[in-house]
Amino acid sequence: MSSIFQLERDFTFYTDGGAVALDSDGEHVAIGTSKLSPRFPRSGEEGGHAYVVKKKGKVVLSWRFDAEKGFNCAAFSPSKDFVIFGNDDGKLYVFTYDGDLLSAVEVDSPVYSCAFSRSGSYLALGTEGGKVSVRDSNFEPLWEYLTEDNVWGLSWSPDERYVAAASHDGNVYILTKPKEVWKEDLGSPVNRVSWCGERLAAGTWEPGKVVVYEAGNPASPQKLWEKSVWGSVWGLEFEDACNYLAAGSSGKAFKVFAQDGREVFSADLFPVEDLSWNSAVLAVGGEGRVEVYRTFQCLPHSLPSLKRFKTISLTKPDNLGFAEMSEALYLLLGKPKVVRVNGEEMGVKVVKGNFLYIFSPYDGEVEVEVVDEA
Repeated sequence: MSSIFQLERDFTFYTDGGAVALDSDGEHVAIGTSKLSPRFPRSGEEGGHAYVVKKKGKVVLSWRFDAEKGFNCAAFSPSKDFVIFGNDDGKLYVFTYDGDLLSAVEVDSPVYSCAFSRSGSYLALGTEGGKVSVRDSNFEPLWEYLTEDNVWGLSWSPDERYVAAASHDGNVYILTKPKEVWKEDLGSPVNRVSWCGERLAAGTWEPGKVVVYEAGNPASPQKLWEKSVWGSVWGLEFEDACNYLAAGSSGKAFKVFAQDGREVFSADLFPVEDLSWNSAVLAVGGEGRVEVYRTFQCLPHSLPSLKRFKTISLTKPDNLGFAEMSEALYLLLGKPKVVRVNGEEMGVKVVKGNFLYIFSPYDGEVEVEVVDEA
């Protein structure tokens, strides 16, 4: 596990039952639930709820809208004016952040996925039966494309010229007005796609896997790596800088991968039904709850390493002659083998953590200097 990536649970929000669909704008979390979700075995009970949740200080604020049928997707407009929820009744519900219903847009088929382009100029909807419907900022149709089965996930290219689609027909598609420029058969239904920079990721139905492509040329993406994940992959999203990819599955697996496919975080949570990562907010939903985390990267890769600094030292009986520091501090200093603490040369021991104090024979404030290797 990499020491520079950390998660800290912020709060838990419990929904009133139903499969969970998520989106976040970095401050608010939109939650759609469906008691009769098309993604899972049907219970026979219908209904759903739309929520928007925000933590203010130590208080979690929220509102809820009840519907006769289930909500399968949620998306914040990048213009920050409204949030949308796609419903099994074939409508797109549009709300203010405060929960006022602005409109219910007729789509004609149950809406399973929804995604705004980066500027909010375009909206892509995926529906029952395999249709991808691209619309303008006023929700007016622009063009459509028909895959061979339900469209569970959508994601736009950064330049807004292309939209990637995850279809139950087993293919991941890249589409542009109104044609297919590329598709690949992943061998099982595709649940999710996420496009960030020149990286495109797709997640599949059980047996689950995460596949990442270099998609600088959308007409000819090149596979970079593939990882197996226990269960169906229903949560998949890059963080803003495209350095990390979070994946969650129905098999209770929650993982974060680095650009090269290294697994930098892993946990057994609950059957994950969706996740959303925006800014430092990572929300993971499933089994009637949403866990909201704050993410930290202890060492920005662009920072030069420090050579001399002052910090607090704590004494430790068994580290005589050594300076013991966290992995995060070790990276920040440029991975030194030897340092001087108050002028005394000491070897370096590294322990897990992201604290910025050290353990040494001294107690209190000390000056630490990196000794350059010969």
